[in-house]
Amino acid sequence: MAWNVTIASVQKVLESSEKTKIFAFVGTLFIGLLILLAVRRKSRTKRTRHVVIDTVILHQFSKSWGMSASPFCLKLETYLKMADIPYEVEEGPSTSANAKGKMPFIEYKGKNC
Repeated sequence: MAWNVTIASVQKVLESSEKTKIFAFVGTLFIGLLILLAVRRKSRTKRTRHVVIDTVILHQFSKSWGMSASPFCLKLETYLKMADIPYEVEEGPSTSANAKGKMPFIEYKGKNC
């Protein structure tokens, strides 16, 4: 069986695959944008906390393998444990609550320290 391949047929296949690539790229961008918007909306929602009055709230990055990957977060949490200070951990990448925009930071009686 002989294959009858012409330049026009090859160009037609390439053009159709280019269109497919463009549609796939645009679809990927659209889905990525939707995911980004969903994550940002979730991070904007204010969660209510039920905290004991004299409890420190430690804001830090999310933990992986049971402890924070950041040495600064780990150092502050270790200090709070060693000093026997009651604290709760608030995990997440949001630094908007801190005036300097850095992590970790603590919150005591509603004020950032």
